[in-house]
Amino acid sequence: MEYVFKNGYPKRGMDAQSIGYELEALEAKCGVLSPELVVEAAKKKRSAMHNAFEWDDTKAARMGRRRQAAELLGGIVVIIEGSEEPVRRFIKVITEPVDPADKISGYVTLQTAMSDTDQRKAILKRAKGELQAFKRKYKTLQELAAIIEVIDGL
Repeated sequence: MEYVFKNGYPKRGMDAQSIGYELEALEAKCGVLSPELVVEAAKKKRSAMHNAFEWDDTKAARMGRRRQAAELLGGIVVIIEGSEEPVRRFIKVITEPVDPADKISGYVTLQTAMSDTDQRKAILKRAKGELQAFKRKYKTLQELAAIIEVIDGL
């Protein structure tokens, strides 16, 4: 089996094959992998996973708070009148306009995003990408064949 990094993953001089083997060995030893277990194993400088983490606690704390802020923005939902289903209020947009000075990267209300042409395109592009990622992840499950077929039709 060959291990590789997913497109877009910051490799930082790491070897996916070595990390894959190390994770398999950790799973064999512990039964189940958890983020805490992986971080603990990666603390060792000789670990293939060591460079995947920020070990400066000040920088790591800042990164953690940014991640928490993103979770907060994604965790706020609204109940629209006449519906019982909560709807996400803020959505992340990263536009790719012709003029780089017009680039937007951040969170806006869904209504704001869908009323702006560039933001709407960016959201739909990301949604289609997420559907393709779902397809790649679950394509071997026969129980989801009908869903995969619908995704293929998009």
